[in-house]
Amino acid sequence: KEEYANDLSLALKLENVLEDPLLSSYFRRFLRVSFCEENFLFFQDIQDLKEQYFILEGAEEEIKEAMRPILQGTAKKIFDKYIQPGAALQVNISAGVKEDINKEVEAETTKPSIYDAAQREIFLQMRSGGFMEFKKHDLFNHFKQAHKRKFAQRNFAVGFKPKSNKISEFAHYKLRRSQLNFDEVAEVDKNFSF
Repeated sequence: KEEYANDLSLALKLENVLEDPLLSSYFRRFLRVSFCEENFLFFQDIQDLKEQYFILEGAEEEIKEAMRPILQGTAKKIFDKYIQPGAALQVNISAGVKEDINKEVEAETTKPSIYDAAQREIFLQMRSGGFMEFKKHDLFNHFKQAHKRKFAQRNFAVGFKPKSNKISEFAHYKLRRSQLNFDEVAEVDKNFSF
């Protein structure tokens, strides 16, 4: 029970929910019902762009050159879909961040880091708004049940009889801590004032 409680406490962090396909589907469904799914979609599109860029970094130079226009197109599509005034799924980010992204997109920058500040703002909005509301919604109970089933599947395989009763010996099945970290105060945020 203690290990399940620890696993559940990790799962109840937005960082981990966003990285887990099953758990994020419950959160996304809630956001869709609440008419604020665009934040989730924006966050995921930026993560996909970062993964594409990461894969590209290890490629040969001629592959990088061939892929650069594709990444530029993806960055522009994200801008058009979420940031441009009048966008179908416009997200709520600060004007300064919007201007910085606009400049970078016009300069045809391919690095996904142009969206880091916006992604951070959206993450904080989801954590303080949508995720808190999600925890009060009926879907959250389904979310916890799904997590419980997933925990059981990770720790107990059908027909598997461990030699000892200590689940801790099967540590490779534990939910790991997320790599996402938006808790650190950005340098830009330290000097912010109204």
